[in-house]
Amino acid sequence: METANFIALRGGERAGVIRVATNKNYLYICDLQVTPKTQGVGIGTNLINHATSLALSKNLESIRLCIFKGHSAKKFYEKLGFGIAGELGNFLRMDRKLQVEFSA
Repeated sequence: METANFIALRGGERAGVIRVATNKNYLYICDLQVTPKTQGVGIGTNLINHATSLALSKNLESIRLCIFKGHSAKKFYEKLGFGIAGELGNFLRMDRKLQVEFSA
């Protein structure tokens, strides 16, 4: 898997980071962190959107991630189109299918 890190800045300061890994079929979100003082202003959404653009540019089928069962981030990911794809012990596996548009 190929990995990459992307940092979001706000006012010149680090506001968030996303770490992703890709293979031939999907992009996996390994980690998403947003500083407490910048939560709720779109930093996390922007980082997910950046990861989505990356996945689409590589013609990948989906984006995947895991979160702890009962974690409040579940609603955030559901709002962005992720659904529960399964359970792994204390984790929920979530994914979002991507549709690549082809031009004629």
